[in-house]
Amino acid sequence: MLIDFDTLAPAETPARRPAVRTKRSVVEVTPAVALWDDAVLDRILRDQADALERDSVIRSLAGYEHLLADVDLVPADSVRTVRDGTEVFVAGRRMSRSRAGVTIVVTLRDGSGACEVVFTPENLCAGELVLVAGVADGGSVRANDAWDLRELARRYQS
Repeated sequence: MLIDFDTLAPAETPARRPAVRTKRSVVEVTPAVALWDDAVLDRILRDQADALERDSVIRSLAGYEHLLADVDLVPADSVRTVRDGTEVFVAGRRMSRSRAGVTIVVTLRDGSGACEVVFTPENLCAGELVLVAGVADGGSVRANDAWDLRELARRYQS
């Protein structure tokens, strides 16, 4: 039953108590079961870092869409599905580099994921954002040629 206090006669209006402020004490409660263990927190932080990195890579590559639109790029996370021996183009940010004998392995991220690109010292590109032409080889790309996207953009504009 709903009561409309505005239409009640003054005698029928229930008495309202004045608000009394009480002094509250702060009690620290420790949960019996931990809500977040270290593994869960590590995973959450890693996921957040991955999302920030992915967004950063996408923003970096967005300025070069006019160059990359003419090339049939393979997303980095799809390189594993490409048949070996197929010529591919991948573009992205160089994230890490390691030397294995006479070859240099670079991890390239493009927002969809990461792939490994194998360079020889002769065709290694010095830029941070690169376009790589190569051949799919066992889930990675064997680079035949590579270009710095910033340098390509300068050439393209002139």
